[in-house]
Amino acid sequence: MYSWKNITVHLKNWNLNEVIDLLEDLNVISFNITEKKNDTEEHLFGELANQNNFHSDKYNLIILVKYSTNTESIIKIIKRTLHLSYLPEYSESLFKNRDWLTYNQKSFDKITISKKLKIITPWHSNQNFGGKTVVISPGAGFGTGKHPTTKLCLNWISKNIQPGNSLLDYGTGSGILGITAWKFGSRLITCVDNDENAIKNAKENNRLNNSKINLVLNTDFKINQTYDIVIANILSNVLIEIEPILKMVSNSKLILSGLLNKDEKLIRQKYSWCNFKKTKKDNGWLMMDGTIK
Repeated sequence: MYSWKNITVHLKNWNLNEVIDLLEDLNVISFNITEKKNDTEEHLFGELANQNNFHSDKYNLIILVKYSTNTESIIKIIKRTLHLSYLPEYSESLFKNRDWLTYNQKSFDKITISKKLKIITPWHSNQNFGGKTVVISPGAGFGTGKHPTTKLCLNWISKNIQPGNSLLDYGTGSGILGITAWKFGSRLITCVDNDENAIKNAKENNRLNNSKINLVLNTDFKINQTYDIVIANILSNVLIEIEPILKMVSNSKLILSGLLNKDEKLIRQKYSWCNFKKTKKDNGWLMMDGTIK
């Protein structure tokens, strides 16, 4: 009986290193890049493994998952996360192997953001830590705190939230930012996402942390107040689209992340109503810290 499968995803005009960064929170066993050569796949070893740019014209992305995983759901998440205009083609190979489930749980290790904050999963304990602990149940691409942009936002929250601050997290995913803000004293927290499964995952995390945040689909989000802090950790093209919404709901601080170095100039132009004095960087990713003019 098969236990596992590899999904080979065929993308158009992508650097696969960048793709893996963007999909880092996808709840899968592992990613692998293989070379396309005479219609066969060869695993990358030696000098190839040191390359920085694996273009999808020459390389394939292979994702290892449990046999029971719904491949079409994974492909749809990839389409949504990368904001593709097409549904990627894919192929599957099935096989028997080791106990990857235990391996998968171990791979989601505790993430120490700072002396003030640690992210753990439900199967870890928070013993011997004097700061705040947030429990996140890993979901399919909804955010566990691993990605550099999420870490940048978490660090900002741990240092800047004041008791009673109202907060909007637009594009919440797992709810990790809103839940962390609650732990540091923020109240009147609204978290918005366009994915029903993300909201479901965030509600479970809300329960695990005994926090009280309002979780809503973007189609149900009503603009009836402004917030002291607005955070959007999404890719730049989405930040451009939602700029009018964020302008209407912001009254003091605006934190934008999910950005690459090349995106900063355009974001500053589009969000000209905000004064961005600080830009934090982590592995080529940016977080822009702004004050409403």
